[in-house]
Order: sequence, then structure tokens, then C-alpha cells
Amino acid sequence: MKCINMSKIFTPTNQMRHTNVAVVRMKKAGKRFEIACYKNKVLNWRSKIEMVNPPDLSY
Repeated sequence: MKCINMSKIFTPTNQMRHTNVAVVRMKKAGKRFEIACYKNKVLNWRSKIEMVNPPDLSY
């Protein structure tokens, strides 16, 4: 049987924090979605000033 060493603490160093990102909840066609996006883009989209294009790849 293999013994697992639990004394090591893994600290991820390659994570980038997004400080100005808002989580927006919207309901479309009876389904609820949570989308992370920039606050100024949300305000522009809600006031119909700007059309926000989705990226090719979602994470």
C-alpha cells in the first residue's frame, strides 16, 4: 500500500485574479445562466449602447 504524504501544501502560483469582474445572472428561454464579465460591459449592454460579442472559446 502506498503512503501519501499530506505535509506538503500545494500553492498555485499561476492563477490570475480578476478584481473588476462581476457575476451576472440572466434568464434566457427558461434557463438560468451565470456569466462572469466586466462591469462596464454589463452596463453598456443593458443600456443597449454596445453589442457584446462572445469569445470563440469559453472557459
